[in-house]
Amino acid sequence: MNLQTTSSSLSSSSSSDHTFNMIKSGTFTETGDLGNSTGSFSEQSFSIADKKSKEISFIFTPSADLKPGEYTLMIGAENNAISYLKAIKINII
Repeated sequence: MNLQTTSSSLSSSSSSDHTFNMIKSGTFTETGDLGNSTGSFSEQSFSIADKKSKEISFIFTPSADLKPGEYTLMIGAENNAISYLKAIKINII
């Protein structure tokens, strides 16, 4: 089973601190969840100060029963005012 690590950097351009929660979804199931695959962030929730950046890692482990094909994994961060998602193509062979 392969482990894939992705890293994203977020930065704040406003004049106040913000607290974000990390989010994930994908095309592995009809409901957008990861099914029997797993994904974990290095931090699930974090605060980011004015004009600072933060790097969060994500480790994805595909389920052994995931059918071969191309999938889209969406990872990102959100708070009460904004959501940011990044699409990552995954090819399961």
